[in-house]
Amino acid sequence: MASTENMPRQPDDDSMTTKLAIRGGPKTVTNQLQSWPQFDENAIRAVEAVLRSGKVNYWTGRQGMEFEKQFAQWQGSRYAVSVATGTAALHVSLASLGIGPGDEVIVPSYTFIATSFSVVQAGAVPRFADVNLADHCPHRRLQLLPEQNFYERRRRRDGHDRR
Repeated sequence: MASTENMPRQPDDDSMTTKLAIRGGPKTVTNQLQSWPQFDENAIRAVEAVLRSGKVNYWTGRQGMEFEKQFAQWQGSRYAVSVATGTAALHVSLASLGIGPGDEVIVPSYTFIATSFSVVQAGAVPRFADVNLADHCPHRRLQLLPEQNFYERRRRRDGHDRR
């Protein structure tokens, strides 16, 4: 279960009628937010070792390939592809699924801009869904209807509907 210690508080019915904080109302976030990203000393030493080796790219060094191999094994798949950023990971994911013009992708309404913008850059349309305050995941009641199913839509779009 996700910790709610550093999360903004859930507004109650009374707080919805009070003034905004900017107008003298109560603050929503009252705790100190943690900085991001955070690295421990082991991570810093590992990066330093790679830099000192001079083998800093995927082709001369072994770190990237070794990470992919171990990650694939950990998640129970044959392969894994590592990328430099979460944004790049979204682009790779959308491309690997063939997401493009004519597709719609459900994205959380409360997220980093790359979540929806990578969908736009792929030529698809982001559809925003409400998320839970505690874990930022879509509400459990969100269910796809058969006509919204990606694979069904893809088959129909590409002319492979055998109904």
